[in-house]
Amino acid sequence: IKLLYMTLGSLALIIPHLKQLEHISIDSSSYPDNFFELITKTSSSIKSCYLPGLEIQ
Repeated sequence: IKLLYMTLGSLALIIPHLKQLEHISIDSSSYPDNFFELITKTSSSIKSCYLPGLEIQ
């Protein structure tokens, strides 16, 4: 279970960087327009539920 939470934490930290690179590294036709927005909201929910000590910079 700890490993799962650590993985979710790492994902939550990486997501902002993925969002910045969205326009150059991902084909826009492969994902819906709000794909990263949805993931970011989900990761924020995960942070508040499971990772109260994690701060997304």
